[in-house]
Amino acid sequence: MTDLKEIEAIMREYFTEFIDIFLKNFTGWNILIQLTVVIGCFVLAFPLSRLIYAQLKKIKVPEDHHRTISFLQHTRRFINPLILVLLLKISSQILLLANFPAHFVRIVLNLYTIWLVIKLTTIIIDNLFVKKVIQIWFWVVAILSIMGIWTQTRVMLEKITLHFGQVNIALYSVFKTFVAAIFLFWVMNKVISIITQRFYNSKSLRPTMQVLLSKITTFLLYSFILFVLMSSLGISLKTLSLFTGGVGLGIGIGLQKIVSNLLSGFILLLDDSIKPGDVIETENNYGSVKEMSTRYTSIVTLQGKEILIPNEELISKSVVNWSHSNKLIRVDADVGVSYNSDIHQVKKIMESIPLKFERVLTQPMPEAFLIGFGDSSVNFELQFWIKDPQKGIINIRSKVLLGIWDAFKENGIEIPFPQRDIH
Repeated sequence: MTDLKEIEAIMREYFTEFIDIFLKNFTGWNILIQLTVVIGCFVLAFPLSRLIYAQLKKIKVPEDHHRTISFLQHTRRFINPLILVLLLKISSQILLLANFPAHFVRIVLNLYTIWLVIKLTTIIIDNLFVKKVIQIWFWVVAILSIMGIWTQTRVMLEKITLHFGQVNIALYSVFKTFVAAIFLFWVMNKVISIITQRFYNSKSLRPTMQVLLSKITTFLLYSFILFVLMSSLGISLKTLSLFTGGVGLGIGIGLQKIVSNLLSGFILLLDDSIKPGDVIETENNYGSVKEMSTRYTSIVTLQGKEILIPNEELISKSVVNWSHSNKLIRVDADVGVSYNSDIHQVKKIMESIPLKFERVLTQPMPEAFLIGFGDSSVNFELQFWIKDPQKGIINIRSKVLLGIWDAFKENGIEIPFPQRDIH
């Protein structure tokens, strides 16, 4: 960094130029006349703006014309500044035609003009922090420019440098890049949101391709911003190559898992084995896929818990995808009945119970099969189909089994249990 003696000399030179400019432009008897003109413009602007505001309020706009209503609301907010800018502009021209100094009037005019531009620009920015940073930056630059010392200020900040190894960065570049980064990242977030929404709304793209294209677009746009900001700081590609070499070494030492998850995420998106909306089951988790990131996949369980599974696990371990090729899922339920039962009646009852529940499909129809004769029961397997596994499988199986239990009770059909006689 520039040493203290150099900084002291730079600051002394800067303030000397500032005092000279101030004494030249802001002293003398003519400044009082210009101040009177400015105050007169402020006083006259108030009744004129109230008059125009009253006329605008009389305009009747249908309630469904939202854009027109919004335009009128914003116009009413800026009536007073607009009239004031117009009066100051007229006053400065009159003073110049009379060969009278008007630099103070022009300063106030420029300040209000810049204020209007900043307000109109930041109306579209909804992020409060971004809005404040941009406003402060423009105000500082505007005030210094109006006072005639912006060039001197910039030269002073460029002389003060920060040293990072072989890289020298001017303090002015740091301030400029900081403001640019905040604004560019805000703009890029808006652009990425619009582009990804287009991808997700496209019916011609598979869900995994929608996610993959949005991730690639995000990566490319942010990479572009990074290069722009580095160029603004004066960092060359040679320096960047050294940095990437260090990053590569770091990956080789301690970031294998992160890189593995990133690559696994791209593989999952490319091979279409898992996609948003699928119902998957791993060793310990069951739920529907909510989001696929380049590092993890988010699934929501039936209990409402959101679980983040590293992509590497979905690649290296077995995963049951209940809706990979289609969402039709067969649910099986085993039931045993007494040897004294009418097995034909049992089959009819078991096949009729699932149809009482909306989630059970009528095509294919539920079907009960006699699968064997046990030690104490005749064993049946009931098979029925659903198409919404994300709503759960155990719960619908439980409802069907409860329905079978009630039906068997009503019809006197016994569900036996093992018994042992001891003599």
